[in-house]
Amino acid sequence: MSTLTPTATALLRAMRGRAQSRLLGADDTRFYVTKFASDRLSQRLLVNEWIGSRLLEYLEIETPGTVAVRVTEEFLKEHGSLTASVDGAIKPVAAGVHLGSEFPEDPTHGVVYDFLPDSLLARVENLRDFWGALVLDKWCGNADSRQAIFVRVPGAVGSNAGAPQQRQFRALMIDQDHFFDGAAWRIHENPTRGPYFRPIVYDGLKSCADLEPWLSKIRQISPWALERIFGSVPASWASGNQVRLDGLRNELWTRRNDVNQLVTATAQANPTAFRDWQGEERPRLRVRSEHTTASPAASSVAC
Repeated sequence: MSTLTPTATALLRAMRGRAQSRLLGADDTRFYVTKFASDRLSQRLLVNEWIGSRLLEYLEIETPGTVAVRVTEEFLKEHGSLTASVDGAIKPVAAGVHLGSEFPEDPTHGVVYDFLPDSLLARVENLRDFWGALVLDKWCGNADSRQAIFVRVPGAVGSNAGAPQQRQFRALMIDQDHFFDGAAWRIHENPTRGPYFRPIVYDGLKSCADLEPWLSKIRQISPWALERIFGSVPASWASGNQVRLDGLRNELWTRRNDVNQLVTATAQANPTAFRDWQGEERPRLRVRSEHTTASPAASSVAC
């Protein structure tokens, strides 16, 4: 991921959804679905997106690249006042650094889908990324349902010579703003939250043994890797929030060995979503405080 901060140069269109994001062109010739920081609460949501995106990359789960996009005063004057929704209130967008998720297609003619019928979901090449995303959603206390978009890729169907080429799809995981219970910045256990709303994506998932390598990668993450991810948050978003961010990072480190229990509780609480689940008995989860005072480095010595 580039460390450069692209600057917005074009406003293409508004995007659907509660966040009132916009599709912007930037001076790096790329296009970004941009969510705006208007106050402390919305900054926290952008932090969640930033951290979630980098954890998805760590787990090798497909997701759009996420960068900080600079919006200038000149851009705002040229394109009129932009607004963002914050807890249902409409607030003006200020110049500064906002969050951009790279648009995975050429917006002039490419198509990005936010819904596929089951017949086409079966043709998603990386469908098991939903399994890995479930692991991450439970680790990070996602208070929303899993969100994803889909893009077309060429692929052959059938083994007969000369068989017609059909279009396959790939899924990209998006919208991690409700990690850590959104702007509340706490990890609240709710086994009914997190799964994608289409049960077909979990068909074949029988137990936590099927959730490798993601469970192992979370258990084996180093405290320094977490520090790098949290430390990469743009300074303007982290300002005034560092103590709470440190608490979230420490909580992730502490609960990294509990994710299989969290997934099991979710699978058993949602039998219609996890139709093939044959996993462990309902786990007894340890109750953790909202924030922990132990540092990841200190915890690593005790593990």
